[in-house]
Amino acid sequence: KEANLQALHAISKGAEAIGFNVSEVEVAADIKFLLNSIDLSKVELHFSGAECYLKFHELFYNEINRQKIDVTGINGSYNFDPLSYFLLYGKFKNSEDECFNNGFNLLNKVKSQLPSFSPITVNGHYLQNSGAGTIQELAFMFSAASEYLYRFNKTGIKTDDLAPSIQFVFASGSNYFLEITKLRAARVLWAKIVEQYKPESETSMIMKMHVETSRSNKSIYDPYVNMLRSTTETMSAAIGGSDSISVVPFDSTYKKPDEFSERNARNTQLILKYESYLDKVIDPSSGSYYIENLTNSVIEATWND
Repeated sequence: KEANLQALHAISKGAEAIGFNVSEVEVAADIKFLLNSIDLSKVELHFSGAECYLKFHELFYNEINRQKIDVTGINGSYNFDPLSYFLLYGKFKNSEDECFNNGFNLLNKVKSQLPSFSPITVNGHYLQNSGAGTIQELAFMFSAASEYLYRFNKTGIKTDDLAPSIQFVFASGSNYFLEITKLRAARVLWAKIVEQYKPESETSMIMKMHVETSRSNKSIYDPYVNMLRSTTETMSAAIGGSDSISVVPFDSTYKKPDEFSERNARNTQLILKYESYLDKVIDPSSGSYYIENLTNSVIEATWND
């Protein structure tokens, strides 16, 4: 109930997508309380932390049906990413075969029941927040994504069903121009990778991209500087073409964010959207010699890695 109230407050203040940690959602009553009064057809929903995403999907899908909502209008993602789990903990959550079998079943269910939803996530932000450079972040992300494509494609899932089911999560750091070019390069690289799996539609090569502001460069001792860093990082994400952005509250490095820091994080995006109009232009940095040259350099270096 507390998470629901926090989400409703954020939506009333301008948030257009919500991320929930659903580690404690276990029964139908939990999901009903969590999503109470949220218009599921208008707000993107992103879920992480589920003990079993197959079980959670069943609860979520039943709640959608209970509310009699058109499933084609449901957008968002599940943070199903067994390779990142292995990266973080040094082991798979279950056995490797069981993890990928669960992923196969999850993909099939979500594709047939929630066609606009992304059940697989590739989490690159863990890499940057652990010290990876730009080329490392991209190279390791696409190695993981290619592994998902290869494994699930072998099970019989078509590329045109599989590739659009993957969402990528990046971290945006302080290197302003390089972060812009990283996102521009990522879309080209993903298209080149998906092309190798012979999709029938070119739209299957379009990347779904989410960016959150970096955590690794935020100061404990001078926290208000974090607001300035997050602003340039959000600009890089928007100009680079991210589909959605999360701004990490400036005080989250040393305490639970409060109303002021959460409001500041939301308004960073709202000002850039409604006062700087960064959502009105597609690829605003296109044509800049420096940006184009740097983008090509990042593409080449990542592909070679």
